[in-house]
Amino acid sequence: MKRLKLIVSTLVVILCLPLMINAQNITMTVIEPLPEIPFAAFAMANSLEGAPRMFYASITGNGEYKLRGSAGWSSDGTGSNYTDIFVFTTENFTVNGSRTVYNDDLGSKIPILETDTPDDDAIEENIRRGKPTGRYLLTVQLLDASGNVLASADKDLVFTNPAQTLIIRSPETASFQGVGAVIAEWDEVIGASSYIVRANVRSNPSQSLEEALDFGSPIIDSRDVGNTTTVNLRTILSREWAPGQEIVLQVSAVVPGLSGTGDSELSSEIINFYLYDPANQFTNQLSSNVQALVDALTDLDINLPENLGNIESIMIDGMPVNLAQLEQTMIYLKTNPDAVVNIKFSND
Repeated sequence: MKRLKLIVSTLVVILCLPLMINAQNITMTVIEPLPEIPFAAFAMANSLEGAPRMFYASITGNGEYKLRGSAGWSSDGTGSNYTDIFVFTTENFTVNGSRTVYNDDLGSKIPILETDTPDDDAIEENIRRGKPTGRYLLTVQLLDASGNVLASADKDLVFTNPAQTLIIRSPETASFQGVGAVIAEWDEVIGASSYIVRANVRSNPSQSLEEALDFGSPIIDSRDVGNTTTVNLRTILSREWAPGQEIVLQVSAVVPGLSGTGDSELSSEIINFYLYDPANQFTNQLSSNVQALVDALTDLDINLPENLGNIESIMIDGMPVNLAQLEQTMIYLKTNPDAVVNIKFSND
C-alpha cells in the first residue's frame, strides 16, 4: 500500500511539472513619485520610448508573448469612470524564465504592432491641459503568440504636476481705474464650470486685504459670472461705488471634483485698486503730490511731461504703491535729494 501511494504521488508531480514550468504571470510596478511630464510624453505619442521611466512590467514564463496595454483617464479624478485614451499591442517577444519590460522599452526594444486612440475628444482635452491631470489607470495584459490573454495587471497613476493657479490679469494691483467701467480679466482654470467674483471697499489702510474683503456688506457679494474669464465689475455691483475708494478683489474658479468629491473653489490672490475720476479730490491730491515731488527735485536735469493728471498706477522699484506709500517716499526724497539717481516717466 505504501509503495502504491508513492507511485501515485510521483505520477502527479510528473504530470504537473510542465504546467509549473510554463506558468505565465505579469505584475506591474509604478516608479513613484512620478515625474513632472508633459501630456505628450504620457500619451504614448512616441510609443513611450522617449518618455521618462514611469512603470515596468515583470513577466514570468517561457516562449513567445505579446503585451497589450491601455491608458484610461478619469477626468474628475474620482476613478468612477475611465475613458481609454490610448491602446497598444506589441509584436511578439521572447521570455526565458523571466523578463522586465520598462515603458521606454516599448517602441524601442519591443516593437509596437498597433496603436489606437479611442477617444479623440479626451486626447484633445488632455493636450489642452498640457500636463496629466485627474486620475489615470494603466492596464497591461500578457498574451500568447496567438493573442490569447494569459494574465493582466493594472495600476493607478498619480503625477506630481503642480496644482493649477488662478491669476487676475486686470486690473493691476494698486492701479487707478475709471469709475465708470472696470474690466476684470483672469486666467482660465482648466475644468472650471464657473467663476465667482468677490469685491469690497477697503475703508481703513490698517485692514489687511483679507479683512477688507470679508468686512461688512461686500460691494460684489460672491457673484457667479458663469464660465467666462472677463467681466465689467461695474455691471455686477451689489451697491454703488464712488471715486476715490480703494477696492479689493478676488476671483474663484468652481472646479467639479477638484478635491476628489463634489465641487471645490480655486481662488486667486486678493488684489487692490483705486477708483479714478478727473473731478475727484482724491485724484487731484494725488496729482498735486506728484507735481510737488517733481518740483522739489529741481537739481535733476529731466524733461517733465506736460500733464501729470492722467495717472493710472505708481511704481517704486518695480512695485506698485498706494497714495500713503507715495507720500512717505516723497517726504524722504525731499529731505534726501541725493538718494535720487534718475526719474523716468513712462506712457506704457
